[in-house]
Amino acid sequence: MFQPGDYVYPTDLPLRLLCRVTQVETLNPGGEGFQVLKLTPLDGPWKAGAQLVRFAEGVRRAPGLAACADSQAPRRMNRRSAGGRGSGWMVS
Repeated sequence: MFQPGDYVYPTDLPLRLLCRVTQVETLNPGGEGFQVLKLTPLDGPWKAGAQLVRFAEGVRRAPGLAACADSQAPRRMNRRSAGGRGSGWMVS
């Protein structure tokens, strides 16, 4: 389960793009729980204020980065291939 403040990489992008989870909505239709995540990209081609939306299955946790209570972003990391495909779409 993801929480606001977690750092993740969307799996459907060609490069690893570090994002911060800013909002989480947990839904449980028919007993099958899933999460919808609103993400703020911390790098990449998006303009300031851009938001991405992904299902939890469409992201991977950023290893070694703990959730922070404040809004300070971690240092930039090297870009590498995400190595996978996930469900999701972008909203700006």
